[in-house]
Amino acid sequence: MQADPEDFAFTTAYSPDRLLLQLRSQQRGIVMRLILLAVIIAYAGYTIYKESQQHEFDASTWIALGCVGGACAFVVVALLLISFAQPGTRKVTLSVVVVLVGLTALLVPPILLLRVTRAFSRYEVFADLTWSSTAIMVALGVGLAMLLAAGVMLALWRVSDGETHGFIARRLASASVMVIIVLHVATGVFVSYLSGKVTLLDIPPTVDMWYYQLFDDASVWSAASGLLLAFPVGFGASSVLQMAGLAWTISDMAVGQALRVDPAGLVVAASQGPVRIVWDDVAALSAQAHTSLPGHELVVRSDTGFSWKVPFIFLDSLPGSIDSAVRAATDNSWGLDVTRLNRVI
Repeated sequence: MQADPEDFAFTTAYSPDRLLLQLRSQQRGIVMRLILLAVIIAYAGYTIYKESQQHEFDASTWIALGCVGGACAFVVVALLLISFAQPGTRKVTLSVVVVLVGLTALLVPPILLLRVTRAFSRYEVFADLTWSSTAIMVALGVGLAMLLAAGVMLALWRVSDGETHGFIARRLASASVMVIIVLHVATGVFVSYLSGKVTLLDIPPTVDMWYYQLFDDASVWSAASGLLLAFPVGFGASSVLQMAGLAWTISDMAVGQALRVDPAGLVVAASQGPVRIVWDDVAALSAQAHTSLPGHELVVRSDTGFSWKVPFIFLDSLPGSIDSAVRAATDNSWGLDVTRLNRVI
């Protein structure tokens, strides 16, 4: 923030300092996330080892375990990549790609479960499993669609003109992580439920025994399907996406003067260059609330249809300072409308 002695204008410039503090703080917390993942993976590995000593696992169980283990490995790699990534480098993009690929692996156990429920639902004694197959198929479709949509939205954000800040893309990415994790946990719960319902006598002799073996390995499947591993994987994936969003935002941030307030009006740093808006043409000067980073935005609109937004965290001035400058320049005719922020608080 600085004052211009020639015309008593107030100016505020772009500054990445506060966002960099947020990014560095989250990167320092990666060690704790990695320790948590290591402890849970070790416990799950010990549980699986003890179970494997008691009886031989079916191939489907090993596939499920391999997919979950692969997802854990992908998240660990992504966390390590993002911990050393600087804003604007390829490591940031690579960490997001690694996370999305890892989450895709979590869809394999529900696909195996879908095959099982379909096989059993052909028989009259298991006719009530038909709805299960339909529900699993719909859930898989929703999870995969959200994951693909998140990847597309993140890619579109990266090739945008820099005027957008990826709020929709990041929300969709976070939601897709939650959907995949919930689907994974639901798979483990459902397998545990079926293992108590299905007995060897119920299974017709024409059914392959590997289907029954799946239920015999229910405790391991539950671990593989997320009761032990899915939540830390989801937590780690969400952390990577959040840090990548911060790094991308910092790398996209403009430099120089962002906003100028003087008795003649406002000058905003639009993508096409500085734009002057006289006070008579100002239609709105307000704050727009966002709960996710980069947070609340300053919004300027003119009667001509021009609109400009910038997150407050991008600026080297606080909202109160901007409001005071606007009131001083307009003799209290205008002020910064922060009503929406008051609702959030």
